[in-house]
Amino acid sequence: MSRKIVDKSSLLAKKNEERIEIDVGNEEYLVIYVKSLTFLDLQNLLESVVDLTSDSPKVDMSGFFDFAIRHWIVRTEPDLTTDDIKSLPAAVAQKIIASLPSLDELGEMLTSGFRN
Repeated sequence: MSRKIVDKSSLLAKKNEERIEIDVGNEEYLVIYVKSLTFLDLQNLLESVVDLTSDSPKVDMSGFFDFAIRHWIVRTEPDLTTDDIKSLPAAVAQKIIASLPSLDELGEMLTSGFRN
């Protein structure tokens, strides 16, 4: 079997994004584009929202959601700012958060040697 050097574009997760439709009611939806997570995304998340100074790590949940919205949602249709997303009704915001990687999924990525 002949091996070849991998193509750069297949390695770069930042070029990958998932299109997700979020039902907002009245037969309408908004679209969010969520980037594929990189190794550094996970490291930055840990530094930003996890307090490792005590015996048991503590996660700042508000910080987690803020981080996820700011860093993982690449764009939206219609065009919404981060502040717009934070101002959405709770039912819509919960659907957006549910479409992003969960803490359990992130923990699995971190403990299993990160894989995408």
